[in-house]
Amino acid sequence: MLSPTIHPLLEIPAQIRRQVFPDASLSILDFLKFPLPVISGVAPQHKTSQYFSNQTPTVEDITIIQKIPIPPAKTVADLVVACKVAVLSGAKSTKCQHAPSVSRQNLPMWVIPYWAEVLELRTTSRKAWLQAAEESMEEGERG
Repeated sequence: MLSPTIHPLLEIPAQIRRQVFPDASLSILDFLKFPLPVISGVAPQHKTSQYFSNQTPTVEDITIIQKIPIPPAKTVADLVVACKVAVLSGAKSTKCQHAPSVSRQNLPMWVIPYWAEVLELRTTSRKAWLQAAEESMEEGERG
């Protein structure tokens, strides 16, 4: 996970964080129903450096950002590592090279830690809860 103290551009705004991540008090069922962006199945074809732009963001509407698929896990991991240096080198926005329909748009730099957190929720927390829910349903059917 990125430390927001690295650079303010990498900090997910508090009002957006409250809107895009499930509240810790949600029930398991509500957590499983919480809408999270899908992970792109497209194989990485672009260099990490091609995701960074010195231009200001052109899209900052979170409802639009939430509809953009997240890059594959390997790409997100590479972006998390590279974004610290990119920001310090003048990058002001992120391009969605993995999503052709929005590849010309520039997103805020905080989208990288956002993608990393969503990926973590999708691949770790949600996966574990789904498996537990399925096992519980199977036991109920046998019981």
